[in-house]
Amino acid sequence: MTDSCFDRGYVSGIIDAEASFSVSVKIQNDLRCKIRLGPVLSITQRNEEVLYIVKEVLGCGRIFAKPAQKHLWILVID
Repeated sequence: MTDSCFDRGYVSGIIDAEASFSVSVKIQNDLRCKIRLGPVLSITQRNEEVLYIVKEVLGCGRIFAKPAQKHLWILVID
C-alpha cells in the first residue's frame, strides 16, 4: 500500500477509533526538571494486517502478539 491520501485517511480513522494514548512519568534525577515523559500510542487488533498498514504509513512502531491474548496483535509507538 502506498502513502496516498486514502491511506492517511484510513490510518487517521483507525487511530481515532482504536488507538490508546498514554504518557509514562519517570523520575530521573540527572535531568534539569527531574522528570521524563514518555508518550505511547498503541492499537490492538485481531487482524495484524491492519497494524502493518498503519506502521507502513506512519513509518514507525513495532508489532507483536499481545501477551496472554495470543489471538490479538498490538502496534506500539513509543
